[in-house]
Amino acid sequence: MSRRVPLVLVCGWMHAPSRGVAKYANLFQRLGYRTEVVESHVGHLFMPPAWIHAKSPTVAALESAASIANNDDTELVIIPHLISGGGCLSWYCVERHLRQRGVRFFVPAMIFDSSPNSGKGFDVFEGSFDKILDDFTSTTTSPVKRWIARTVLKAGWAAVMLRWSGRFGPDPLQRNFAKLIIADAAIPKLFLYSSNDVIITAPEVEEAIAAAAAGGTPLDQVNFHTSLHVSHYLDYPEVYEQSIVNFLTKYVP
Repeated sequence: MSRRVPLVLVCGWMHAPSRGVAKYANLFQRLGYRTEVVESHVGHLFMPPAWIHAKSPTVAALESAASIANNDDTELVIIPHLISGGGCLSWYCVERHLRQRGVRFFVPAMIFDSSPNSGKGFDVFEGSFDKILDDFTSTTTSPVKRWIARTVLKAGWAAVMLRWSGRFGPDPLQRNFAKLIIADAAIPKLFLYSSNDVIITAPEVEEAIAAAAAGGTPLDQVNFHTSLHVSHYLDYPEVYEQSIVNFLTKYVP
């Protein structure tokens, strides 16, 4: 069975603006790929995988594309582009839906932007949460508004930790790591990250890279050093694009 022109599934970060995620779709379209986009929301952190994107138009579009490919005696090829933890969670759930519905497709490569987390899950934020809160609220000039924002964020984090504690685990970040890094070790991966990222830090990503390498995963990695979380393409568009081109040329001929 032959394969069609790959479709890049751009999985956006949590509560990303649609225009922001569209820039990545435009990048891949310019490179000659078909694209679909799936969005992520903080509410997904509380839901079981069976609920997330179950009725998404994107999943329906992928099912339709696979059906058309099968009718042409070709195979749908999907390249997931996973932005932050929300993007990883979206792909975890989308792939799960497609597999359970018997959709035939092939994943020749995966691209991680500002992700993934390590296998520690939400526990990794325990020691760095105050720093993350400082960065999130740094542009808020009002002390009262800053206090409210920090309180809401702390309450949200505590709620997520409680949701996945004990028998309700593993948490979504741990599931992402177990599936995308460990179970999918045979799939080549590109890691795009930064030493200046305080949300998903370089040591977090590098721990995932080390685990992937130990599992025999073919991989490339680019540390942008100065860009913030999900800002690598914004700050270094040419390097970002060329890194993707080099990676896909190598692993998706």
